[in-house]
Amino acid sequence: MRILLYLTLLLGLFGLARVFGGDGAVSPWDTLRTMYRKTAPPERPKMLSRFLGDIGRGGCPLQHGTTLVFLFESRDAAAPVIVGDFTGWEQGAPMERFEDTSLYSYTMEDVPRGARLEYKFKAGGREHLDPRNRSSVDNGVGGRNSVAVMPGYVPFEYDGKRHHRMWGRVRTFDFTGVAVRGSRKVSVYTPPGYDREVTARYPTLYVHDGQSYLKRADAASLADYLITKGKMAKAILVFVDPVDRRTEYRRDKAFTTLITDELVPYIDRNWRTLAEPSSRAVLGASMGGLVAVHLAFERPDVFGMAASQSGAFGLGGGLLDEIEKAPKKNIVFYADVGLYDLRYGKQGLLDDGRALRGTLTRKGYPLYYYEFPGGHNWTCWRDQLPSILPYLFRKK
Repeated sequence: MRILLYLTLLLGLFGLARVFGGDGAVSPWDTLRTMYRKTAPPERPKMLSRFLGDIGRGGCPLQHGTTLVFLFESRDAAAPVIVGDFTGWEQGAPMERFEDTSLYSYTMEDVPRGARLEYKFKAGGREHLDPRNRSSVDNGVGGRNSVAVMPGYVPFEYDGKRHHRMWGRVRTFDFTGVAVRGSRKVSVYTPPGYDREVTARYPTLYVHDGQSYLKRADAASLADYLITKGKMAKAILVFVDPVDRRTEYRRDKAFTTLITDELVPYIDRNWRTLAEPSSRAVLGASMGGLVAVHLAFERPDVFGMAASQSGAFGLGGGLLDEIEKAPKKNIVFYADVGLYDLRYGKQGLLDDGRALRGTLTRKGYPLYYYEFPGGHNWTCWRDQLPSILPYLFRKK
């Protein structure tokens, strides 16, 4: 009778504090710990099993207010660790064993209400998704990860729908330049009405890691939606793939020449563009964000706008110092970075983003800067595009 009373109380508190994300007076995790200690030792395994069973698949991590509690069962000799956006991925955070059980926990406090976080567990020399979390994604960064979202996180959807019917067109081809050997995939999005408006010319956005932005960030479809809804001006988007990303995106001179003196003129000859810096922008994420800012700063006669997402400016070979020391140029900037973005030792991309903000602000550059409550992945970068694209291409 006593254990039934405890279980009844426990389940009643679940109804108030909701295992799936509650803000009630009592958190489910605190309730479990209290009830476990009050339960007779022989009945504790049954109680814990009932608790985990009621959570089921889809109830983790436990959320209460601005606190997240991650749970993982492991019978391995060594305690499991959790890795994720909030640990810097490379360095795992140790999990705490719950009493004398095989259940381990990790607690995050003061999590922003709109946060979206990716994570996984490491135990027994292997990586594990959260078995009690239905939400997982392969975001192109770190393989498939479990996803935790706070109640305030709202992903961008097309009028409440997951898909948008494209009115513009995307053409893909292989581009071979002279400055850098090898061909690369290029996709060009033309907006609705491009084929009919035969005298019209359009601003252009060059997007690095082009196929990833197309497939993982839904960039062409988002632009098409924003254009059809009148939220941004019509524009041509050029999605460019790297051949040797780690070399090209680290301010490589040959790659700079390929983009500014070969690809841009090719696009201008074959599409009806507004061939002037004030109508030409460049965008990228991570190292792509670094090269986007570099290209505009190095060649403001080509690019008058630059947008960086989670830019890896620590790999920029002194780019921020060069911007600081040089005369101000005619460039408009956008930059965002995650509050839980990648870290490398004591530094991280959040530090890099803030350093960029400080440099551009001191120099008086026009800048839209935003720190989003997420990490280093295509979903978070996609979420910012509905702000980036209208900022670069304002509807007149």
